[in-house]
Amino acid sequence: VSVPADFRKVLAGDAIVLRRSTRHACLEAWPAAAFDADLPAPGPLDQLSPEDEAIALAMFADTTDVTPDPEGRVVLPRDLREFAGITDSVTFMG
Repeated sequence: VSVPADFRKVLAGDAIVLRRSTRHACLEAWPAAAFDADLPAPGPLDQLSPEDEAIALAMFADTTDVTPDPEGRVVLPRDLREFAGITDSVTFMG
């Protein structure tokens, strides 16, 4: 997939975090720095509630990092393409 120029400007060479959407048959893509900034920094004694643990598992356990090549292309893993039904083209929104 070729990442559009406007998106590449925002990424500025940063990796992209891909994850399955929990609401739609599509993929979500985040600049790695923005995705990492949303992760709470747990302390050594922090314990997640069962509900928070389930949310964290849904949000973060099934992520894949990809880095655009010099031409702004990334390879989407097969399992993510299959999940989103991607066969030959994609649409970027954001």
